[in-house]
Amino acid sequence: ALAENVRRERLALSLQDYRDEIGKLFAPFTRVAAFNPHAAAPVARSALELATLDERNRLIAEPYGRLVVARDQVNQGAAIVIASMAEARRLGVPEDRWVHIHAVADCAEPPLLSRESLEHSPAAVQAISTALEVSGQGWQNINATDLYSCFAIPIFNLLDAFNLQRDDPRGWTLTG
Repeated sequence: ALAENVRRERLALSLQDYRDEIGKLFAPFTRVAAFNPHAAAPVARSALELATLDERNRLIAEPYGRLVVARDQVNQGAAIVIASMAEARRLGVPEDRWVHIHAVADCAEPPLLSRESLEHSPAAVQAISTALEVSGQGWQNINATDLYSCFAIPIFNLLDAFNLQRDDPRGWTLTG
């Protein structure tokens, strides 16, 4: 919430206007989640519903209502299995399910209070910049992206850092 409010202040937005921005960011995520059988909350919600504080969407910490933060029923995990093409074929993995890794990067985030700006995540930006550089690709070549966060600020941070539009037609989640 602290980092989010630093960004809000920089943008000179009221709390409600900033909640509206968070609602606009996450409404498309809920539309994706609504069709994901594994989603913890498979319900499409409007930006207005996400941004409006009420009894059901109570304030958690400014500027977050309950509907725009991760909740305890969410237990995400991820894994990637790396195999040669021969092994993938032997295991019967359909080729349309293969993911070819072109680059990886790993960075350590400095503690929040020692960052140049509390709203920014320099390690996330550097890791993505490095992976794009090593792969020889740019955002314009990325067709499938899943940005996950318990809060809006890490997603806003990446959109801001790379000058990406919140409403990019490619979307920012595959899972919701």
